[in-house]
Amino acid sequence: SDIRDFEDLRTLIGEPKATVSHKFSQTLTGTQADFVKQSPFCLLGTADAHGVPTISPKGDAPGFVQVLAPDLLAIPERPGNKLIMSLKNILECPSVHLLFLIPNTCETLRINGRASLSKDPQLCKRCATGGQDALLVTLVQVTECFYHCAKAFVRGQIWNSETWSPARFKIQLGAQLARSMGEDAHWASEYETGYDGRVGEVAAQYTQQVWSSFQRKKPLLQVTSQPDQVSRAARAFAEIPPLTAAALGMVAGMLAMVFLAPRRVQR
Repeated sequence: SDIRDFEDLRTLIGEPKATVSHKFSQTLTGTQADFVKQSPFCLLGTADAHGVPTISPKGDAPGFVQVLAPDLLAIPERPGNKLIMSLKNILECPSVHLLFLIPNTCETLRINGRASLSKDPQLCKRCATGGQDALLVTLVQVTECFYHCAKAFVRGQIWNSETWSPARFKIQLGAQLARSMGEDAHWASEYETGYDGRVGEVAAQYTQQVWSSFQRKKPLLQVTSQPDQVSRAARAFAEIPPLTAAALGMVAGMLAMVFLAPRRVQR
């Protein structure tokens, strides 16, 4: 039967541990600030004036999201598909949610805040990469932040390379567009060829101009916010050698292009 009220839900799920409520803070701790500085990828969740949500991936060299203060983040906007769904949403409803990831680290960092958009030249220059200034900068005033435990990544074996497919999943965007636009298979094939070329260009640009000169100042964090939630055996299984900088550059480039198609996530 359906769950219709909070009481039914809480009865089913149970009460959280007493320690859980203490993991929330209104500003970034030192370790959380370091997590952001070492993250090459985050997800930005927004909603429009009617409450319809969307999630946008953001990827670049670690530190691309700058910590201006313990309660203030700067997210650069790079060239993309120009749909600007998240940016439009921020103008309508400034409440945002961020999820930061670090490769080979199973915990994630979640941040709630209120966002605004800035085209300040100095700020855009500060957020430059590969010699190119940010188009604009999303400023996020932090209101709440906390680590999310590792269980989802351990269960999904996300960082265990032995579980990865040997080939990249083909989303067949060309075929989808061809059906929608009334084009033929030849058009779809030509689009796919151009699509793969654009992915390769982004990957090559980032490998040569960004990742080749990037040097980590400290090892990647291995955050354990709630060690009692993940067994030692599960952690040992989840730990694999860190991805190389060049590989991460390729991942960032591919992600930037893979998400050209608009995606909306309904909660």
